Amino acid sequence: MKRKYSERGTRRTYKQISLDADAHKDLQELAEKLGLPLIEVMRLAIEKLKNEEKTDFQT
Repeated sequence: MKRKYSERGTRRTYKQISLDADAHKDLQELAEKLGLPLIEVMRLAIEKLKNEEKTDFQT
């Protein structure tokens, strides 16, 4: 019997992440300034870091 995969693939969904108090405070301030949810601010930060990493390797 073959395994049936969902359309989304086999990605896991994580419902919890641990942050220290300082990081949470900084992210919360950014979220309030941008008017976005905290998780969206984290996604934007990840994308920015990935893009900077690509440009760092190219130079």
